[in-house]
Amino acid sequence: MKSGIWRPMSGVGLLFCLTFTFLGHTNVANAKEDLRFCLEEGSPPYSYKFGKRTGGFDLLLAEQLAEKLNRNLKIQWYESEEDDEAIPIFEINALLSADFCDFVGGMALVASNLRSPVQPIAALPDYDGMKRSDRGKRVNLGELTATVPFIRAGLTIILSPEYATKKVERLSDLNGLVVGAEVTTLSSALLMRYQGGLLASKSKHFKPGKIFEELDAGTVDAALVERHRFDRYQKRHSETKLVATNYSHSIAYNISFAALKGSKAPIDQINTAINELIDTGKMQEIAAQEKLSYVAPRKPLVFYQVTPGMLLKD
Repeated sequence: MKSGIWRPMSGVGLLFCLTFTFLGHTNVANAKEDLRFCLEEGSPPYSYKFGKRTGGFDLLLAEQLAEKLNRNLKIQWYESEEDDEAIPIFEINALLSADFCDFVGGMALVASNLRSPVQPIAALPDYDGMKRSDRGKRVNLGELTATVPFIRAGLTIILSPEYATKKVERLSDLNGLVVGAEVTTLSSALLMRYQGGLLASKSKHFKPGKIFEELDAGTVDAALVERHRFDRYQKRHSETKLVATNYSHSIAYNISFAALKGSKAPIDQINTAINELIDTGKMQEIAAQEKLSYVAPRKPLVFYQVTPGMLLKD
Protein backbone atom coordinates (compact mmCIF):
# COMPACT_ATOMS: atom_id res chain seq x y z
CA MET A 1 0.00 0.00 0.00
CA LYS A 2 2.41 2.65 -1.22
CA SER A 3 -0.26 5.37 -1.04
CA GLY A 4 -0.94 4.61 2.62
CA ILE A 5 -4.65 4.10 1.80
CA TRP A 6 -6.26 0.94 3.18
CA ARG A 7 -7.93 -1.13 0.51
CA PRO A 8 -10.40 -3.97 1.32
CA MET A 9 -9.29 -7.50 0.49
CA SER A 10 -11.19 -9.70 -1.88
CA GLY A 11 -13.36 -12.38 -0.28
CA VAL A 12 -10.86 -15.12 -1.10
CA GLY A 13 -7.95 -13.13 0.23
CA LEU A 14 -9.73 -12.31 3.46
CA LEU A 15 -10.79 -15.94 3.96
CA PHE A 16 -7.22 -17.11 3.39
CA CYS A 17 -5.86 -14.59 5.87
CA LEU A 18 -8.37 -15.52 8.57
CA THR A 19 -7.79 -19.24 8.06
CA PHE A 20 -4.02 -18.82 8.24
CA THR A 21 -4.31 -16.71 11.38
CA PHE A 22 -6.64 -19.23 13.03
CA LEU A 23 -4.35 -22.14 12.23
CA GLY A 24 -1.40 -20.19 13.47
CA HIS A 25 -3.05 -19.64 16.84
CA THR A 26 -3.98 -23.31 16.99
CA ASN A 27 -0.37 -24.38 16.43
CA VAL A 28 0.87 -22.04 19.13
CA ALA A 29 -1.74 -23.29 21.58
CA ASN A 30 -0.89 -26.93 20.88
CA ALA A 31 2.90 -26.50 20.87
CA LYS A 32 4.61 -28.51 23.60
CA GLU A 33 7.11 -26.93 25.91
CA ASP A 34 10.62 -28.39 25.82
CA LEU A 35 11.99 -30.54 28.61
CA ARG A 36 15.77 -30.34 28.37
CA PHE A 37 18.18 -32.94 29.73
CA CYS A 38 21.99 -32.97 29.60
CA LEU A 39 23.31 -36.54 29.53
CA GLU A 40 26.89 -37.79 29.64
CA GLU A 41 27.73 -39.64 26.43
CA GLY A 42 30.20 -42.13 27.91
CA SER A 43 28.49 -43.42 31.04
CA PRO A 44 26.80 -46.74 30.23
CA PRO A 45 24.53 -48.25 31.41
CA TYR A 46 23.14 -44.91 32.62
CA SER A 47 23.66 -42.93 29.41
CA TYR A 48 25.70 -43.33 26.23
CA LYS A 49 26.08 -42.03 22.72
CA PHE A 50 28.25 -43.94 20.27
CA GLY A 51 27.91 -42.25 16.89
CA LYS A 52 24.20 -42.29 16.09
CA ARG A 53 23.48 -44.99 18.67
CA THR A 54 22.14 -43.66 21.96
CA GLY A 55 20.69 -45.29 25.03
CA GLY A 56 20.93 -45.82 28.73
CA PHE A 57 18.70 -45.85 31.78
CA ASP A 58 18.74 -42.05 32.19
CA LEU A 59 17.71 -41.55 28.56
CA LEU A 60 14.83 -44.01 28.81
CA LEU A 61 13.73 -42.37 32.04
CA ALA A 62 13.90 -38.88 30.49
CA GLU A 63 11.70 -40.11 27.64
CA GLN A 64 9.13 -41.42 30.12
CA LEU A 65 9.16 -38.18 32.09
CA ALA A 66 8.71 -36.04 28.98
CA GLU A 67 5.75 -38.18 27.98
CA LYS A 68 4.16 -37.89 31.42
CA LEU A 69 4.59 -34.11 31.46
CA ASN A 70 3.47 -33.80 27.81
CA ARG A 71 6.74 -32.06 26.98
CA ASN A 72 9.01 -32.18 23.96
CA LEU A 73 12.23 -33.93 25.02
CA LYS A 74 15.52 -32.26 24.09
CA ILE A 75 18.81 -34.03 24.84
CA GLN A 76 22.13 -32.22 25.04
CA TRP A 77 24.95 -34.75 25.03
CA TYR A 78 28.21 -33.84 26.71
CA GLU A 79 31.55 -35.47 27.42
CA SER A 80 32.92 -35.47 30.93
CA GLU A 81 36.63 -34.74 30.99
CA GLU A 82 38.87 -37.48 32.39
CA ASP A 83 41.83 -35.36 33.46
CA ASP A 84 42.61 -34.71 37.13
CA GLU A 85 41.56 -31.06 36.93
CA ALA A 86 37.99 -31.80 35.82
CA ILE A 87 35.46 -32.13 38.64
CA PRO A 88 32.18 -33.74 37.47
CA ILE A 89 29.94 -31.78 39.84
CA PHE A 90 31.36 -28.50 38.50
CA GLU A 91 30.72 -29.68 34.93
CA ILE A 92 27.10 -30.45 35.87
CA ASN A 93 26.75 -27.05 37.51
CA ALA A 94 28.29 -25.26 34.50
CA LEU A 95 25.83 -26.90 32.08
CA LEU A 96 22.86 -25.85 34.21
CA SER A 97 24.21 -22.38 34.95
CA ALA A 98 24.78 -21.77 31.23
CA ASP A 99 21.13 -22.81 30.63
CA PHE A 100 21.96 -25.73 28.37
CA CYS A 101 19.33 -27.84 30.11
CA ASP A 102 16.77 -28.05 32.89
CA PHE A 103 18.20 -31.25 34.36
CA VAL A 104 21.47 -33.16 34.24
CA GLY A 105 21.47 -36.94 34.63
CA GLY A 106 23.29 -39.11 37.10
CA MET A 107 23.95 -36.90 40.11
CA ALA A 108 24.84 -38.74 43.30
CA LEU A 109 22.77 -37.45 46.22
CA VAL A 110 25.81 -36.71 48.37
CA ALA A 111 25.81 -33.71 50.68
CA SER A 112 28.98 -32.24 49.16
CA ASN A 113 27.28 -32.07 45.75
CA LEU A 114 24.46 -29.95 47.14
CA ARG A 115 26.58 -27.39 48.97
CA SER A 116 27.35 -23.97 47.52
CA PRO A 117 30.21 -24.40 45.01
CA VAL A 118 33.63 -23.79 46.53
CA GLN A 119 34.66 -21.88 43.43
CA PRO A 120 32.59 -19.22 41.62
CA ILE A 121 33.27 -20.27 38.01
CA ALA A 122 34.01 -23.44 36.04
CA ALA A 123 34.60 -24.47 32.45
CA LEU A 124 31.90 -26.09 30.36
CA PRO A 125 32.66 -29.68 29.34
CA ASP A 126 32.78 -30.54 25.65
CA TYR A 127 29.28 -30.93 24.23
CA ASP A 128 27.58 -31.80 20.96
CA GLY A 129 27.56 -28.78 18.66
CA MET A 130 30.32 -26.99 20.53
CA LYS A 131 32.22 -24.39 18.50
CA ARG A 132 35.98 -24.33 18.70
CA SER A 133 35.81 -20.80 20.10
CA ASP A 134 33.64 -22.05 22.99
CA ARG A 135 36.07 -24.75 24.09
CA GLY A 136 37.09 -24.12 27.68
CA LYS A 137 34.51 -21.35 28.13
CA ARG A 138 33.98 -20.57 31.79
CA VAL A 139 30.63 -19.67 33.35
CA ASN A 140 29.46 -18.36 36.72
CA LEU A 141 28.17 -21.20 38.87
CA GLY A 142 24.84 -21.27 40.68
CA GLU A 143 23.66 -23.47 43.53
CA LEU A 144 22.49 -26.99 42.77
CA THR A 145 19.39 -28.77 43.92
CA ALA A 146 18.05 -32.18 42.91
CA THR A 147 14.94 -34.17 42.10
CA VAL A 148 13.81 -37.03 44.28
CA PRO A 149 16.05 -40.07 43.76
CA PHE A 150 15.08 -42.84 41.36
CA ILE A 151 17.75 -45.53 41.86
CA ARG A 152 20.40 -46.50 44.41
CA ALA A 153 24.03 -47.26 43.59
CA GLY A 154 26.47 -49.19 45.70
CA LEU A 155 28.99 -51.98 46.04
CA THR A 156 28.38 -55.69 45.61
CA ILE A 157 30.41 -58.90 45.46
CA ILE A 158 31.04 -60.63 42.12
CA LEU A 159 32.20 -64.25 42.20
CA SER A 160 34.43 -66.22 39.86
CA PRO A 161 32.91 -69.35 38.22
CA GLU A 162 34.65 -71.61 40.75
CA TYR A 163 32.73 -70.01 43.62
CA ALA A 164 29.53 -69.18 41.71
CA THR A 165 27.30 -71.02 44.18
CA LYS A 166 28.80 -69.50 47.33
CA LYS A 167 26.34 -67.63 49.53
CA VAL A 168 27.60 -64.18 50.48
CA GLU A 169 25.67 -62.17 53.05
CA ARG A 170 28.63 -60.41 54.69
CA LEU A 171 32.18 -59.59 53.65
CA SER A 172 33.36 -62.00 56.32
CA ASP A 173 31.88 -64.82 54.21
CA LEU A 174 34.83 -64.19 51.83
CA ASN A 175 37.42 -65.02 54.50
CA GLY A 176 39.92 -67.43 52.98
CA LEU A 177 39.24 -66.35 49.38
CA VAL A 178 41.43 -64.09 47.27
CA VAL A 179 39.39 -60.90 46.91
CA GLY A 180 40.15 -58.17 44.40
CA ALA A 181 39.52 -54.45 44.15
CA GLU A 182 40.87 -51.50 42.19
CA VAL A 183 43.50 -49.26 43.74
CA THR A 184 42.57 -45.91 45.33
CA THR A 185 38.88 -46.84 45.51
CA LEU A 186 36.41 -47.27 48.34
CA SER A 187 36.45 -51.02 47.60
CA SER A 188 40.20 -51.14 48.15
CA ALA A 189 39.93 -49.26 51.45
CA LEU A 190 37.19 -51.61 52.66
CA LEU A 191 39.23 -54.72 51.94
CA MET A 192 42.13 -53.32 53.92
CA ARG A 193 40.12 -52.05 56.91
CA TYR A 194 37.16 -54.42 57.24
CA GLN A 195 37.02 -55.99 60.71
CA GLY A 196 40.54 -54.82 61.46
CA GLY A 197 42.04 -56.30 58.29
CA LEU A 198 40.28 -59.68 58.13
CA LEU A 199 40.53 -59.78 54.32
CA ALA A 200 43.68 -57.69 53.86
CA SER A 201 46.30 -60.45 53.68
CA LYS A 202 44.64 -62.23 50.75
CA SER A 203 43.36 -59.18 48.89
CA LYS A 204 44.74 -58.05 45.53
CA HIS A 205 44.53 -54.55 44.08
CA PHE A 206 44.55 -53.76 40.38
CA LYS A 207 44.68 -50.76 38.09
CA PRO A 208 41.25 -49.31 37.26
CA GLY A 209 39.44 -51.11 34.46
CA LYS A 210 41.11 -54.52 34.92
CA ILE A 211 39.15 -56.08 37.76
CA PHE A 212 36.68 -58.14 35.71
CA GLU A 213 39.38 -59.46 33.39
CA GLU A 214 41.35 -60.62 36.45
CA LEU A 215 38.24 -62.21 37.90
CA ASP A 216 37.43 -63.96 34.61
CA ALA A 217 41.02 -65.21 34.43
CA GLY A 218 40.81 -66.67 37.93
CA THR A 219 43.48 -64.40 39.41
CA VAL A 220 41.02 -63.62 42.22
CA ASP A 221 38.05 -65.56 43.57
CA ALA A 222 35.81 -62.58 44.21
CA ALA A 223 35.73 -58.83 43.68
CA LEU A 224 34.13 -55.90 45.48
CA VAL A 225 32.85 -53.48 42.82
CA GLU A 226 30.07 -51.08 41.89
CA ARG A 227 27.00 -53.03 40.81
CA HIS A 228 26.32 -50.96 37.68
CA ARG A 229 29.86 -51.57 36.40
CA PHE A 230 29.29 -55.31 36.44
CA ASP A 231 25.99 -54.79 34.62
CA ARG A 232 27.93 -52.96 31.90
CA TYR A 233 30.63 -55.66 31.73
CA GLN A 234 28.07 -58.45 31.57
CA LYS A 235 26.20 -56.69 28.77
CA ARG A 236 29.40 -56.35 26.74
CA HIS A 237 30.67 -59.86 27.55
CA SER A 238 27.67 -62.15 27.34
CA GLU A 239 30.00 -65.16 27.46
CA THR A 240 31.25 -64.38 30.98
CA LYS A 241 30.63 -66.93 33.73
CA LEU A 242 31.00 -64.39 36.52
CA VAL A 243 28.12 -64.28 38.99
CA ALA A 244 26.70 -61.34 40.92
CA THR A 245 25.61 -61.88 44.52
CA ASN A 246 22.80 -60.18 46.40
CA TYR A 247 25.27 -58.56 48.79
CA SER A 248 25.07 -54.78 49.15
CA HIS A 249 27.45 -52.76 51.28
CA SER A 250 25.90 -50.19 53.59
CA ILE A 251 27.98 -47.40 52.04
CA ALA A 252 25.74 -46.51 49.12
CA TYR A 253 24.03 -43.47 47.67
CA ASN A 254 20.88 -42.54 45.81
CA ILE A 255 20.95 -41.04 42.32
CA SER A 256 18.79 -38.18 41.07
CA PHE A 257 18.67 -35.54 38.35
CA ALA A 258 20.49 -32.30 39.14
CA ALA A 259 18.79 -28.94 38.66
CA LEU A 260 19.66 -25.33 39.36
CA LYS A 261 18.11 -23.80 42.47
CA GLY A 262 15.78 -20.96 41.53
CA SER A 263 15.46 -22.04 37.90
CA LYS A 264 12.21 -22.61 36.01
CA ALA A 265 12.81 -26.35 35.79
CA PRO A 266 9.56 -28.23 36.59
CA ILE A 267 11.05 -30.01 39.60
CA ASP A 268 7.75 -30.65 41.43
CA GLN A 269 6.18 -32.21 38.34
CA ILE A 270 9.25 -34.36 37.73
CA ASN A 271 9.25 -35.51 41.36
CA THR A 272 5.62 -36.56 41.11
CA ALA A 273 6.29 -38.48 37.89
CA ILE A 274 9.37 -40.21 39.32
CA ASN A 275 7.47 -41.36 42.41
CA GLU A 276 4.65 -42.70 40.22
CA LEU A 277 7.12 -44.68 38.11
CA ILE A 278 8.65 -46.20 41.24
CA ASP A 279 5.29 -46.99 42.88
CA THR A 280 3.90 -48.70 39.78
CA GLY A 281 7.04 -50.79 39.15
CA LYS A 282 7.70 -49.00 35.86
CA MET A 283 11.09 -47.75 37.05
CA GLN A 284 12.28 -51.32 37.47
CA GLU A 285 11.04 -52.14 33.96
CA ILE A 286 13.01 -49.20 32.55
CA ALA A 287 16.16 -50.50 34.27
CA ALA A 288 15.53 -54.01 32.91
CA GLN A 289 15.47 -52.66 29.35
CA GLU A 290 19.10 -51.62 29.82
CA LYS A 291 19.97 -54.77 31.81
CA LEU A 292 20.68 -52.56 34.81
CA SER A 293 20.22 -54.11 38.27
CA TYR A 294 17.59 -52.02 39.98
CA VAL A 295 17.78 -51.11 43.65
CA ALA A 296 15.11 -48.69 44.84
CA PRO A 297 16.17 -45.50 46.66
CA ARG A 298 16.14 -45.63 50.44
CA LYS A 299 16.77 -43.41 53.42
CA PRO A 300 18.81 -41.48 54.21
CA LEU A 301 18.01 -39.79 50.89
CA VAL A 302 21.24 -37.76 51.06
CA PHE A 303 24.52 -39.46 51.97
CA TYR A 304 26.83 -37.29 54.04
CA GLN A 305 30.31 -38.77 54.34
CA VAL A 306 32.33 -41.93 54.76
CA THR A 307 33.61 -42.22 58.31
CA PRO A 308 36.48 -44.49 59.43
CA GLY A 309 34.01 -46.63 61.38
CA MET A 310 32.05 -47.41 58.21
CA LEU A 311 35.12 -49.07 56.71
CA LEU A 312 35.13 -51.66 59.48
CA LYS A 313 31.59 -52.89 58.83
CA ASP A 314 29.34 -54.33 56.14
